[in-house]
Amino acid sequence: MIALYSRCSTHEQATTGLSMPGQRAALDGFSASRAFPDAQHFADPAVSGTIPIAERPEGGRLVRAIEDGTVTGVVVCRLDRAWRNVIDCLTSVQRWDEHGVTLYIQNLGGMSVDTSSALGKFMLTLMGALAAMERDLTAERVSFTLQHLKACGVRLGPLPLGLKYAADEATDAEGRRVIETDLDGLATVERALALRKSGMGWQEVSDALNAAGRTAKGGGAWSRGSVYKMLQREAAKT
Repeated sequence: MIALYSRCSTHEQATTGLSMPGQRAALDGFSASRAFPDAQHFADPAVSGTIPIAERPEGGRLVRAIEDGTVTGVVVCRLDRAWRNVIDCLTSVQRWDEHGVTLYIQNLGGMSVDTSSALGKFMLTLMGALAAMERDLTAERVSFTLQHLKACGVRLGPLPLGLKYAADEATDAEGRRVIETDLDGLATVERALALRKSGMGWQEVSDALNAAGRTAKGGGAWSRGSVYKMLQREAAKT
């Protein structure tokens, strides 16, 4: 059996065009062009590529089918549909090769590649390493930019409970939005702190806040976890 594997995260479905139906159609077209008999789809929608393939729902089923000899070949549209980690990729491909399984990649650097030949394995190793390097460089650039913004006093992420942006979208001399004290939110924080000091547990505090009509950031209900995170942020300030 030939396995046709597809994967998309929720973000990718919305922004890159690699929707599950699109991948399925591309895999079916490739399978038909190669006249593969008995092709079967294995699809992992809304699953992060950072999760090892063996730990994904359908990815795990695929790996088990390879190990029991049911699958003889695996087809993916692109390398990152199956792996984001180059070590995981090369380890999996080597293990699959020991089971006599060929990996077919429809688009690897603009060409179709399979691991049935030494050249195909070399191209997989090379392109996988280049992709990993590009991801690492991107992460370094993002980290540098965030550190620079913090050094310049730019607030990153949402405002904590107790603070809010000025309603008139006023900005300071450097163009940053003015932040004001949210008295209602601050009162909720102080109430939660007082309840904790009285000996209440996290769930008891969240129940008390909800019963008093005090909402969490964004207007939702409090939970044990959200109370814990809010008070942990408060503790970090001291």
